[in-house]
Amino acid sequence: MRFIFPALFVGCIVSFSPMNAQTGGVKAKEQPSNTKEVGRRQFGQATETKQITQVETNGKSFQLDENDPYQGRKEEFLSNLTVKELPADFPKYDKSYGVGGYNTLVDQFYMTHQDILVESVRRKMASMSQQGQQK
Repeated sequence: MRFIFPALFVGCIVSFSPMNAQTGGVKAKEQPSNTKEVGRRQFGQATETKQITQVETNGKSFQLDENDPYQGRKEEFLSNLTVKELPADFPKYDKSYGVGGYNTLVDQFYMTHQDILVESVRRKMASMSQQGQQK
């Protein structure tokens, strides 16, 4: 009798463990986020996941793609330039930069290539450089 209860207890734990492994156990309350996973494809054992982050810049909302060389913002950049294609020396995104670091690189590119900027962006860059000199 004394061995029956521990045996039942161990049996219950063993039988419920595979169920929790399949369902992921108790799920925590999901936190709202502006990052979502899309484009999940399964190839045998490996899974490919594409990270996209929703970011608002200058009143416009963009979905940032960390796997794209321009963060999925090519159209935004082209709208700031007078050319139809991004120049070869336009900075490419690397995950180690982060959003702020990449934006700094893009601003530096704009500062050095003012001849191909649209007028509104050129004025913005000029005011940014004046503010930087005043500090």
